[in-house]
Amino acid sequence: MVYFPLISLKLTNTVDGLWTTAEYMAGAWELSNGRWFWLVTSFLRFSLQLEPINAVVCLVLVSLGVTKLHMTFKTVHEGRTSCLDWLAGLCYLANTVIGCYLSFAHQSVEFGLAFYLSVLAAVCVIRSRSIAAGIAQGAFLLALSLGLYQTDLACFCMVLLAWFLVLLFRGEEGIKLRYYIAKCLGSAVCGVHFTAGEYSFVNTNADEWENTEKPMACQCSTKSLLKWYRARKGLSADAPMNGKLFFDAANAAEPEALEVLERFCKMVAVQIYNLTVLLDVEKVAIGGGISKQPLLLESLRSAYDGLYASRAGQAYMEGLPRCQIVP
Repeated sequence: MVYFPLISLKLTNTVDGLWTTAEYMAGAWELSNGRWFWLVTSFLRFSLQLEPINAVVCLVLVSLGVTKLHMTFKTVHEGRTSCLDWLAGLCYLANTVIGCYLSFAHQSVEFGLAFYLSVLAAVCVIRSRSIAAGIAQGAFLLALSLGLYQTDLACFCMVLLAWFLVLLFRGEEGIKLRYYIAKCLGSAVCGVHFTAGEYSFVNTNADEWENTEKPMACQCSTKSLLKWYRARKGLSADAPMNGKLFFDAANAAEPEALEVLERFCKMVAVQIYNLTVLLDVEKVAIGGGISKQPLLLESLRSAYDGLYASRAGQAYMEGLPRCQIVP
């Protein structure tokens, strides 16, 4: 039912131009892509495009592959096949990959066969009692599969990886191993003592470690921005000042305010750079009330771009990630 409209309306990939004719003989183009087995299968079916037979054969081959996987993994646990097992198989048949197979109407059979052969190769490796026989049979079937469509190597590898994990987690030792892996993954995100992620404690100057105002939380805060502005203007430390007054001056192009803003933005930009090269983040959001100031974002983006521009000739800067700075 999922693919009935595609098959009945003969919807195919017309971009390549290879799949719109009633007959197509595989040849030099397939060989140039390493798909040598296409020539054999194309010859065996007389190079004819017989819809909906091609689509039906493709779906049958994929169904056989999914069934083979189900029967292989069913042996590792007791109990009958549940409806959920078959539903999972049907969901696989209804995914976009199979839809792409069918859209290449003339070669959908080859795609389905490549998938089935890759599954058979993995099953041979899993079930063979002899190492030599398992390697030989698996290598032969995998070679045929890759001779049709190379991406099914991923299918072969994923099946073997799944089987390895099943064996790894069986029994009491498997329970301990699952707990250990979960703990390791949790530690990678939260730390051993679950205190990771407090980036504001990062220090910005090793030469002044004793200075409690050097952590990023202080250097990159509105409090420091206003403190620097008071000092630049020669005002007392307790002189009335807030973000609105500062940005009123900055938006009025006051030289002292713009100078302090440039210093502040460079401080923040350096920390954004550190986060970017450490975590390869896509976006960094600037919070707080002052983030609504267009001048702040403009100055911050300019300072961030300036960091990269200042080291443009350095080889290690090539390919370093950049993030977007957003409010």
